[in-house]
Amino acid sequence: SQGYPIAVIQWGGYYDHACRKDEVEKMIHVVSTRFPYSNDLRLDYINHLVDEKRYTEALVEVDRALANFPYSFSLMEKKGTIYNSLNNVKDAEKFIRQSLSHNSSNSSLRKKLYDITKTPDEIEEVATKDIYKVIKQRRNSTLKGDFGVTTLLDEYIVNILPEGGRKSKVTFLYEITSEKGIEELKEYSLQSYSNSVLKSEIVKQDGSIVPAEEGDGTLVFTDLKVGDVIYIQYERYENSYGRFYKDFDLSCYFNSYYPAVETVFGFIYPPGTEYISDFINGTVPSTTKKVNNKTYMIWKRTNVPAMALSEAYAPNFSDLTNTIRISTIKSWKEISNWYSDLVKKNLKLDKITKKTFAEIFPNGVTGISQEEIAKKIYSYIGNNIKYSSLDFRQSGYVPQKPSKTITTKLGDCKDVSTLFVALSQLAGMKANLVLVTTNDNGFTSMLLPSNDFNHCIVKVAIDGKDYFLELTDKYLPFKALPSSLYNANALVISFDKAENEKSKIIGIPFDNALKNVTNAVTTMTIDDKSKSFTNTFTISGANKSYYNELFSDATTEDVRKKRIEEDYNSKLKKVVSLQSSKVVKNETYDKDITFETQFSISERIQTVGNLKITDIPFLDKVYTRDIISLESRKYDIDYFSYETSNEYNSEVILNIPQDKKFTEVPEGKTFTFKGHKYQIAFELVKPNTLKVVRTVTLNWDKISTTDYLEYKKYVEDVIAAEEQIVGFK
Repeated sequence: SQGYPIAVIQWGGYYDHACRKDEVEKMIHVVSTRFPYSNDLRLDYINHLVDEKRYTEALVEVDRALANFPYSFSLMEKKGTIYNSLNNVKDAEKFIRQSLSHNSSNSSLRKKLYDITKTPDEIEEVATKDIYKVIKQRRNSTLKGDFGVTTLLDEYIVNILPEGGRKSKVTFLYEITSEKGIEELKEYSLQSYSNSVLKSEIVKQDGSIVPAEEGDGTLVFTDLKVGDVIYIQYERYENSYGRFYKDFDLSCYFNSYYPAVETVFGFIYPPGTEYISDFINGTVPSTTKKVNNKTYMIWKRTNVPAMALSEAYAPNFSDLTNTIRISTIKSWKEISNWYSDLVKKNLKLDKITKKTFAEIFPNGVTGISQEEIAKKIYSYIGNNIKYSSLDFRQSGYVPQKPSKTITTKLGDCKDVSTLFVALSQLAGMKANLVLVTTNDNGFTSMLLPSNDFNHCIVKVAIDGKDYFLELTDKYLPFKALPSSLYNANALVISFDKAENEKSKIIGIPFDNALKNVTNAVTTMTIDDKSKSFTNTFTISGANKSYYNELFSDATTEDVRKKRIEEDYNSKLKKVVSLQSSKVVKNETYDKDITFETQFSISERIQTVGNLKITDIPFLDKVYTRDIISLESRKYDIDYFSYETSNEYNSEVILNIPQDKKFTEVPEGKTFTFKGHKYQIAFELVKPNTLKVVRTVTLNWDKISTTDYLEYKKYVEDVIAAEEQIVGFK
């Protein structure tokens, strides 16, 4: 019976405790023989034989267990350990290496292998020696930075392991050069679950050592003083899985916001390793030498100045540094074919998926345009599948089956994208998964082939044009794209390997995406004590997502009122009292939404002598002073991180009392800067009615440092035009 082996194990434990070893052996041998498929039971017998030093018999049992599970790295480790006990170093090494090839992150087994084969740790062979001597020699460096910290040593050494995986060791020496440095480094984030901390201490000026306090992924350095040196050292093992278990994608930057006396990147690799490398923002010379039959390459910079201080809307840090990247994956087609194979196993067009397709298209797709087909599938996913960012439900890479996404009504980015592809296939439309690194991660991280993507979307062909679709935002209009995808690095995955031969990284184009346009009509009626506003907005493109949610059932009336008032308060710098807000026209996945708001501001009219004045109440600010707050810039402006619209069309109608008339009306103006154009015009409709029309077109191209002063002048002119006042009597 099923309880039989459990009962025997319990009796075995009793006999073992009573030192009746013969009975113990007999019982566990009987059980392992009677249940030969159970490696757990057989392992009890193997461990007993090892305890009794009956190694030859134990090897026989290990082989029987391996026959059940040929790729068990724990059994391979057991076999190697038994051979080591027999002083058979050759076979011990063989099976330990086999175990490590399936579980390369086993650091204790790796150490055992080095001990058995008397192999020195290559990293220790080449790493900087006598750190305390280095500290003494380099203290009081003349290099100084804005943060009160000077890096005396930044050393990162990676050792590629022949069985797959890698070991790395990192050493940091930071000298505190001012009070600001104390604030900068009194707490240091370092995840101890993935890193083994070897050193975390303060080296005082007299050479004494004060250990750091450790807890919750943070090192705390207490009683820091100017002149102290922080010494941090840690190591970690990393390994990949599946097809790329022996591949790696490394990067190291040589400069930062701290100046550095010495920055070192070391790369140790076994014979036969083929890799490609590339630099951004300058190259660094290398030297090569041999260590334990491996090759050691070292890149080194000395007396490295600090980078310029960070600036608002600057490119990602990773795009600014002097960085080397190394990869063993030779081409993007390898990534495309790998992911295609992963997905195909789960892209099952089963009964549930087909039934869902029939519900979306009860009369089939004949006579329906490709755009309508794609929009119906998009709408189904948005209305029925909830986005979950927790990819542990399936895996970090493998999407779940479309039928599971349908039945659970839950999926992450790759799940909903795969569902779209599956339903598109049933409709006879060509759609592809697209792996993405969103642009908040920079644009240079994909210089070399890598599988380090953080998002998944879809590319679909509609009437001969390619459209990219984001499926994780249930409020996003069909064919709209968020700014986080603008020019983002992406890899289109095809299930046709012939197409994958041409695989390459692209920047996601926005050519066919919905334009983000704001159309606004504001009527402001002025009397002596207040201003009343009626506003009609039509928002199209990705910005519509916010308003879809704002006017949905998910947002209560009180929350909606509060958010609208806060928005207007911020833009007008006044206290707004909202009277009403309502949707005029909207379908969630159509390109635009039209809504109306009414509010008032209680304030007396400003006067200059006998002239009454008022500003022009634009409710959408097209340029703000923070974008031009610097006199000059060291870094370009990534414009997509500042602006989310492509076009503004605004009309403001100012009504004053019947017995008054406008006497001071500004002239219209036009300003341009490359892809930006601003126009404002004034029309006196009646003596007491003034219409102001403003149109702004812009793009998200980068503003270079060389163009910044011209752009700054353009924005200053626009803001001056925006802040003009009109007068009446």
